[in-house]
Amino acid sequence: MILMSKRGFSSDLFIWIFAAVAGALLFLFFILWAGRHADTSSTVEDIEYLRTFEQQLSSLSTTDSLSKTLTFPRDLTIHMDCASFFTDKAQEATSLFLFSPATLTEQSYTLLGKPWHFPFYTDMLYYLIPKDTKIILYYEPQAASFATSLDVPSSMPLVSLPLSSYSAQRLQQELKSYQSATLVFVGHAPNPTTLLATLRSPSLNVLEVDLARSVVTFYPEQKEYPYYGEAHLFGAFFGPTQYACHTTRLVARLHQLATLYQHKTTLLQQKLGAGSSCQSFYGQATSLLRTLSTTTDATLLYSTTTSLQNLNEDLESHDCPTIY
Repeated sequence: MILMSKRGFSSDLFIWIFAAVAGALLFLFFILWAGRHADTSSTVEDIEYLRTFEQQLSSLSTTDSLSKTLTFPRDLTIHMDCASFFTDKAQEATSLFLFSPATLTEQSYTLLGKPWHFPFYTDMLYYLIPKDTKIILYYEPQAASFATSLDVPSSMPLVSLPLSSYSAQRLQQELKSYQSATLVFVGHAPNPTTLLATLRSPSLNVLEVDLARSVVTFYPEQKEYPYYGEAHLFGAFFGPTQYACHTTRLVARLHQLATLYQHKTTLLQQKLGAGSSCQSFYGQATSLLRTLSTTTDATLLYSTTTSLQNLNEDLESHDCPTIY
């Protein structure tokens, strides 16, 4: 029986109510704290994994073998954009040039690295390739020398075939066992819209490479972008979602290094003196490097790079210190 004092409830009842409310609040606080602690712990784990992932990429450039296999945890999905890796709980910025699927899930991937020279070494490019993907490159007769001279790593799932062997019906059978595929046509692609409608499985990308203009076109978007050398072109095969952004970043990186080589050329001119027979070469190099450090025009970048490469070879043949 609850006793009532003259002023209302008894002190014992008040103490009981206070204890119940306080206990409930403490229990609620504990639940909230545990939830936040679990979220924080999970976030920290994701951050650590993303950092480890980037370290694995970076370490590839310091090893003799530019290839390794990566497998991601079952409960972790990693998303990739141009300048970061992220999960639903953490994000890690990166300065690396990684071409990969936009989302990485639990499966095995081949990680490849290839140095980008244009014309001098500029950076390392990385390709993260699902094990169940296939790249088929079809080339027209006039592009045979280009296709057969590509420096394709043995672990890269790329097969080059003459365009005469192309058959949409045969492809349907060949690609059934793959989760994704990319068809690259060096020259004219045979009706990409119809091809994409016919080959609905597996997930398919279609690219068209124009050698004369050094341009790659992505279908069905019908968007075209320049490519700067073989290593960069491979990036279009494996990372179409990052390609445009990485292209912009690569040109910016090229500008930075061209500026540094321009300073080096000036120092060489000063060191050798006005009477050196090498001076005329360095004068030309300064002009070319000035252009290379500023222009974003693809055609001009290519012509300037070719001229600079030839000039560097001339310096070597005349026993002059080379620029790179």
